Amino acid sequence: MCRLVGLGWALPETTLGSAQLEVQLGLEAGWIERRTGIRSRRVLAEGEQLSSLALSAAQRALAGATRPRVDAILTCSSAPETPMPSLASRLALELGADPCLCCDLAASSAGFLHGLVVAEGLLKAGRVERVLLVAAEALSRRLDWQDRETCVLFGDGAAAALLAREPVGKPLATVEDLLWGSDGAGRDALMIGEVAAGDPAPPLTMRGKRVFLAGVRRMAEALQRLAERAELSLEALARVVPHQANARLLEALAARLELPRERFIERIADVGNLGAASLPLTLAQAAESEELVAGEEIALVAFGAGYVWSAARLRWGGESGA
Repeated sequence: MCRLVGLGWALPETTLGSAQLEVQLGLEAGWIERRTGIRSRRVLAEGEQLSSLALSAAQRALAGATRPRVDAILTCSSAPETPMPSLASRLALELGADPCLCCDLAASSAGFLHGLVVAEGLLKAGRVERVLLVAAEALSRRLDWQDRETCVLFGDGAAAALLAREPVGKPLATVEDLLWGSDGAGRDALMIGEVAAGDPAPPLTMRGKRVFLAGVRRMAEALQRLAERAELSLEALARVVPHQANARLLEALAARLELPRERFIERIADVGNLGAASLPLTLAQAAESEELVAGEEIALVAFGAGYVWSAARLRWGGESGA
């Protein structure tokens, strides 16, 4: 079994409003929010570290756990501070978790759910008892701030989940099913390019229409398969927590599935697209605000660069005493 026993999130203090970006880019007032649903996003200030944001989210996820000990730390980020050593090893040191299994995963905006696949495998095999899964992004530091295709979308943030095989007390949720997929033909549609010796890191680039269409299609297919494998109708999925790409994509996803928009939990308006951190942050905030009801079937779905995608079905509330 893989059970969710803790959630945490963290955002930088600095807010960058869409109105400010519209002035910078020469856009008419309200253009960004109309096209993306984003009013503002949080960005790391100069001197602030992504690892500190990740640590804060991790500490919040561990704070409510009866047994905060961890045996493995998995992190996912499209723009870590250092490719080597891993962000996971930095967190292990700061949390006093050494020695434990530490590694970083690279799956773009699907990173958290891909990490959940790995964590579930470790837990089910009995290799570990507790896994800390952390998604952290500082995408504002990888943007061309004159490229309105990308700079209007992304922000910085972190979120974390503590997963256990045999938790004490009642878990937040039980992971019932996971699925994933990939299509390498889309690898050039959304990317941070290769770094040449002596050159600064290239910015994130995106072919927006291609990513939009592929994202809607692949996430819709994943949710349909998730329901079919459980012999459920889509209507039986009480809530859907999707990757927060932009509001128009979420609207198109709901329309394709013929599901009411209010079934989709959204947080994009005030944080933007947080890459791998967007889905777990949305889930953590929804749990805090008690938007999720015990016994409900909850679907999580994400799509990212590569292309890669993944989905999960959770039973919220889990099992008492597991």
